[in-house]
Amino acid sequence: INNAMQVFPYHRFNELCRVLLLKLKRREPLVFEASYPVQQNPTFGVPGDWTVTVLWFFLTPNEAWEARLPEDTARKLREDRASPTSHFIPDSLRGFPRLPTHLEDTLSSTQVNLLASCQTANVMAAEHSIRCLLKLDEGIHDASPEDQSKEMEAGVSNTEPSNESLL
Repeated sequence: INNAMQVFPYHRFNELCRVLLLKLKRREPLVFEASYPVQQNPTFGVPGDWTVTVLWFFLTPNEAWEARLPEDTARKLREDRASPTSHFIPDSLRGFPRLPTHLEDTLSSTQVNLLASCQTANVMAAEHSIRCLLKLDEGIHDASPEDQSKEMEAGVSNTEPSNESLL
């Protein structure tokens, strides 16, 4: 079944996993840019023999973002994460940012707002990579995974979203 859905070379998946695990270990946002040769996929009508650059974003905790949360929001996040029974409570943040989304209409406005704000901070931390990918900055961005990690370690963008009370 995987061959019927595959458009990128299988061996490149290992590279993606390696970089994401490294970033997770370093507590960095899980953002990674890579170029892939596209394989023909008749099942989905994808022509092969061309290259695409993908900027991967995975929802992950962001400590810098959490440190800037208003106290009431930060307190709820800490309490829900620590409570062994909070998953029974509607609007719970236990497991944040990995919240159950497999059922229709399962997330509250608080959960949706926090997820959106957290991922916005992750996207803003990758502003340079996005601008280079879209060729909005001079030069073509071809940083190695290690260079991308250093970019993120340099700090969060000055264009960060507001974290006014999200509850």
